[in-house]
Amino acid sequence: MPTREQRIEKYHADRSVYQAVPKSESLSRTAKDRKLCTSLEEAIKRSGLKDGMTVSFHHAFRGGDFVVNMVMNKIAEMGFKNLTLASSSLIDSHFPIVEHIKNGVVTKIYSSGLRGELAEQISRGLLNEPVNIHSHGGRVHLVKSGELKIDVAFLGVPCCDTFGNANGFTGKSKCGSLGYARVDAEYADKVVLLTEEFVEYPHHPMSIAQDQVDLIVQVEAVGDPKKIGGGATRMTTNPRELLIARKCAEVIFASGYFKDGFSLQTGSGGLH
Repeated sequence: MPTREQRIEKYHADRSVYQAVPKSESLSRTAKDRKLCTSLEEAIKRSGLKDGMTVSFHHAFRGGDFVVNMVMNKIAEMGFKNLTLASSSLIDSHFPIVEHIKNGVVTKIYSSGLRGELAEQISRGLLNEPVNIHSHGGRVHLVKSGELKIDVAFLGVPCCDTFGNANGFTGKSKCGSLGYARVDAEYADKVVLLTEEFVEYPHHPMSIAQDQVDLIVQVEAVGDPKKIGGGATRMTTNPRELLIARKCAEVIFASGYFKDGFSLQTGSGGLH
């Protein structure tokens, strides 16, 4: 009985038994720009966003996030109404959402928390429906279970390639782990990446993979990393908090996982 190699050779006598076709070579023969949009407005149009849908964001830049306000302002300008805003968290800098609530652009909110003027206005009855407050793990469950269905996720990344492979620790505006955005990238009907720059394909390692990304638009800036360490994530001088941090670090060092390439995402903690 002929071997597999012999059978292949019979039908492909003029070729090598095995033809190495790297993925990058294969992709080079497709339309490289099929995901690229020339403007945020084009990306929103191509996403299929409609009145009454749910849009989501991550908050890896915390107080330095530019994406939520940038996208919501453009959405309001385009005339969309009755949207559910599902951001992993909402920070003081997201106060422009107050006007979007008043104008009927946003009518429902899912978030792990609210701060600043937005929180103050909502606590006084600005929003007709109660805000759905959840933990970060609870958000993952809500999305996976289908209770929270994300129609369009707008995810800011420092850089990516033209197919959408991205992480948060390369590029000009590094924000660290993109863990908050992983569930959005996996479960949203449409995923739009907002990036500051494009890098060579394939961008690796990736936190968000190309097969999860539908559209990409380049913007001037997605966030200010200098403002990540503020508020709940400020540097502390409190002796008790420093002791807890030291003990946590000792556990991490002893875990066996702390080595080159190690990735860690922490919460902001509950001790103030």
